[in-house]
Amino acid sequence: MAIERLSLIDRVTASTYFAVNVNNQDYRAAAGTVSDYISSVIDSTIAPETIQYTSPATDFTYTLTNNSTSTWLAITPTTTIASGTIILPNVSVAGDGQEILITTTQNINGLVINANGASVNNVPSSLQQYECFKLKFEPITKKWYRVQSDWAIDTFNFGTY
Repeated sequence: MAIERLSLIDRVTASTYFAVNVNNQDYRAAAGTVSDYISSVIDSTIAPETIQYTSPATDFTYTLTNNSTSTWLAITPTTTIASGTIILPNVSVAGDGQEILITTTQNINGLVINANGASVNNVPSSLQQYECFKLKFEPITKKWYRVQSDWAIDTFNFGTY
């Protein structure tokens, strides 16, 4: 029977079945099975964003969590920092399209980005108060690409964490 000849329903419940075709064979799949499949695809392709914080009072080295989750690193120093180093996730765990957003609430006069086995270019060597930049990982070239120019984020209020 062609799918367009089937009766329509207004609501999907746990007892609903979906018509599916695998290798030119027709089957029925329970709503829970379809839901589980969709959840697994979404969970494996969309990493949740995490926020990490550091509030250095002097020069610092900060290592981002070593995973494939997109991350916002909010650096909230108490004063201008002479130098800071940020270590990105290791190339072996960095995810396709993973993004790292780095922001600061104070000047960082000397900034070093350690790509941790990957490569990275076009990163700033310093950040002014309320500047930020974003990196995105590409796994074939094993490179972090800068995808956003510095821009003022003075509308954000980081406050005290």
